[in-house]
Amino acid sequence: MILNGSNSKFKRLAGRLMERLFNALGSKPALKIAAPFIIGLMLGNHIEAPPIALFLALIITTMLAVLCLRSRIHIGNFLLALGLITAGMLRFGIATQLMPANHIKYFAGTKEKITILCRVSGYPQIRENGIQVEIQIDSLIIDSSIYPVYGNALLKIINFDHQFHYGDRLKIHSKLRQPDGERNPGGFDYRKFLNSQNIFALVTVLKPTDLILLERTAPSTVAGIFFQIKSSLDQKINSLFDKQQRALIRALLLGERGEISSKLREAFARSGVIHALAISGLHVGYILIILAGVFSILPIPRKIKIVLIIAGLLFYNLLVGFKPPIVRASLMASLFLLGKLLQKPVDILNIISVSALIILLIDPQQLFLASFQLSFAAILSIIFIYQKLKIVFEKSQRFRKLTQSKIGEYTGALFLVSLSAQLGTLPIVVYYFHRIPLIALLANLLVIPIVGLVIAYGFICLIVSLIAAPVAQLFANTAGFLVSTLIVFLRNTGSWWFAAVDVYSVTLTGIVIYYFFLYLSINLDKKSHQKLGILTILVLANIFIWRSNFAQRDWLQITFFDVGQGDACLIQFPNGKNLLIDAGPNLMNFDAGEYFIVPGLKRYGIKKLDAAILSHADNDHIGGLPSVMRKIAVEKIYDAGLYHSTAICSLYQFLIDSLKLNYQKIDQPIRLDEFSRCGVYAIHPRESGLKMLARDVNNNSVVIKIIYNQVSFLFTGDIEKKAETYIQEYRDLLRSDVIKVAHHGSKTSSTKSFIEQVKPELAVISVGKNNRFNFPDATVLSRFENFKIRVLRTDLNGAIILRTDGKTLQRIR
Repeated sequence: MILNGSNSKFKRLAGRLMERLFNALGSKPALKIAAPFIIGLMLGNHIEAPPIALFLALIITTMLAVLCLRSRIHIGNFLLALGLITAGMLRFGIATQLMPANHIKYFAGTKEKITILCRVSGYPQIRENGIQVEIQIDSLIIDSSIYPVYGNALLKIINFDHQFHYGDRLKIHSKLRQPDGERNPGGFDYRKFLNSQNIFALVTVLKPTDLILLERTAPSTVAGIFFQIKSSLDQKINSLFDKQQRALIRALLLGERGEISSKLREAFARSGVIHALAISGLHVGYILIILAGVFSILPIPRKIKIVLIIAGLLFYNLLVGFKPPIVRASLMASLFLLGKLLQKPVDILNIISVSALIILLIDPQQLFLASFQLSFAAILSIIFIYQKLKIVFEKSQRFRKLTQSKIGEYTGALFLVSLSAQLGTLPIVVYYFHRIPLIALLANLLVIPIVGLVIAYGFICLIVSLIAAPVAQLFANTAGFLVSTLIVFLRNTGSWWFAAVDVYSVTLTGIVIYYFFLYLSINLDKKSHQKLGILTILVLANIFIWRSNFAQRDWLQITFFDVGQGDACLIQFPNGKNLLIDAGPNLMNFDAGEYFIVPGLKRYGIKKLDAAILSHADNDHIGGLPSVMRKIAVEKIYDAGLYHSTAICSLYQFLIDSLKLNYQKIDQPIRLDEFSRCGVYAIHPRESGLKMLARDVNNNSVVIKIIYNQVSFLFTGDIEKKAETYIQEYRDLLRSDVIKVAHHGSKTSSTKSFIEQVKPELAVISVGKNNRFNFPDATVLSRFENFKIRVLRTDLNGAIILRTDGKTLQRIR
């Protein structure tokens, strides 16, 4: 082994570091409270314990801690930390488990339309295909019975317009839906995101007749008054700027970015400046500069200026609707200013800890949002890394020369701040977005100053417009020019092939290792850290060398993606090869390949598909394949050679040709030789079957049988009774432990004789939630139940993941 007696040294060094850490925490009481509380929230997210039990445990640990602190400090501190961990678990349990019985969370998921009585409680957000606004529901009318309820929902109106005012009382005829969670590997957890904003249901209205205004009153609450102010400013923006400029101005000034096109968002993201679009710490910083500049002119005492700046931040939060990122930044800034006001020593880590505690006490689910993690990671990185980088860079004579002037000094500082933030947030960005923006440092040097100028000129023109409209237009022209410059710049940089690089997978272990080495890197001037770094490298080298001794069993894993009304299956073989069967639909504003399959492949770390099989050419199977083919390398394509005269089929065939993909038509039984150690067979269609079934696309679906030792799977595409009867001549070959149910559980498939032939233990139905076909059919479900076959459905379970070692079958999701 490489290590010889180094483990004891490693432990001693780690022990000394932990001792120093605890000593440092002694001067930071808020951090001592925040750290165990956050650990408790993390445990609460994984362990669902009864709140009453946690409450009793909290009382007991607190009492024991108080008793022990009088005599045995260390045990008392340990118990106190344990109590704070318990408090974190309790707070998370209260937030997620203790909902009133009449909360709308328990009513969401209605299959039929109901009558919803509510009031508008948010600012309308304009989207590409409609408007969405937050509503507070107070009553539901179901089958002529009125149910008083409580909770907020998100109302979406599609393809028609409606003027919403704060406090409007509405009567809506629609379904009350539950937001989707993380339904696929690497997918976005929309439910968690909305829950963090106190929204627990979705209401969609497609016809104006299903939305009735019952009452409109003049605003009398603070929220209503600020709604009116924001609406007036919005109208001013509409009159002062053109459509393209208006979308970005609304995002930067009012935090409303619904009008920004998906292409422009992608350009911001690829250039590494997406943070500029979100109302965040950057914007609060500029608001602080503007407020400080304005109040510095006035001959008023310093303490009053501080109070006015804090009041200005509160005003801005009321204006934009207390969006979480700006609340976080405003809270930190206000605590810092309060320290100055009270003439108390200000410890930045204490301020950050207090801010985190306040936010997480109010809403503990914020901890698990990417925006929360990125905000605090960026701030902490700037605090701990900036000065270290500055020392390193100032050793360079060229850097010192470039930063001699005021502009050079500002540019150098901005560069180092951006670099610090990027180093600190990199693994989080990769984990959530699977991308490293390579030009972010350079892009920020231009984007951040322009954004600051746009915010300044934007607010000036809005204020001046109240007095002199022509003068306001001059400021608006300047802001508009800056916005147009920004758009042109980012569209160009975002299109560069080297602007960003896709990263296919990162584990939590990898994130921990990254931060550990980042910590060591910025402290290499200390000998103890140098030794710890060397020992850590040796330990990791040992793990790498001896990892084969701890190798796990060889698994075959199958992921049935939840793509809505469609099919998509990924098979990961023991030899590391990968096969995709179908890729879901491509509908208006929805591409299953782009939204589900590609992110899922990246989450698994898959850069290449050894083969992709198209069962047949219906949109709900072929739709997502073009996006997959463009973004993931595909070695070989298999299909039955039957296509529709549709744009998506033409694009699919064009990509096979233009990408020079290896293609094979399946018109006879074959074994796919790419996948050793497993038998992968295409058993249908056959040439005789193609002739007999004419151009019946469904019944000519490619049927795949996979055998891994003693466990087998059957993938049936959308075959119906004709094809099921035709392939029953295979007899025992059809027997499989798992069947992907044909045609999404339609009554035209899964005949009694076919099920008897296959004899599966498990049936998986890939089907869309509340689909218009009412799949799966009740008779099909009853048939499986009669045969005592367990049924799993993607509409109810989300993505379904099975794995086998060739002997046993496990469901891991």
